[in-house]
Amino acid sequence: MTSPIVRFAARFTVYSIVAHSIAYTAVHELAPSFILALNYYAVTALFYFFILLYEHKIITSSEDGNPQKFVRNFMAAAALKLFLYFGVLIIWVLIDSENAAAIIVSIVIIYFLNTIFDTFHLSQHFKKRAKKAA
Repeated sequence: MTSPIVRFAARFTVYSIVAHSIAYTAVHELAPSFILALNYYAVTALFYFFILLYEHKIITSSEDGNPQKFVRNFMAAAALKLFLYFGVLIIWVLIDSENAAAIIVSIVIIYFLNTIFDTFHLSQHFKKRAKKAA
């Protein structure tokens, strides 16, 4: 039996490849100046993949029947993730202001795609837990 984090990582890998390929292709076709080069986009998506994987591990391991602790950990992880995403964005834009629009659009796409998956997966995870407890 595989661990929940391994199942999450496998599902997230497949989702990331499909969703980011579609998003990258769509933006590249519609507005090529507003997307990073493929190699930069892939490395950026991979970096944020590991951040989300770590965040998911923290959130799911914090559930011990104490709702206040879970909510506190969830909010802290979400805030930390958001600050980290946009901290990297700001630093990157300051370093490479010539490609600022492409950097911003790419990171926002990655952020929203990852957040959608994480939210969906966490809701499914906790629905299953609630059914087991009932």
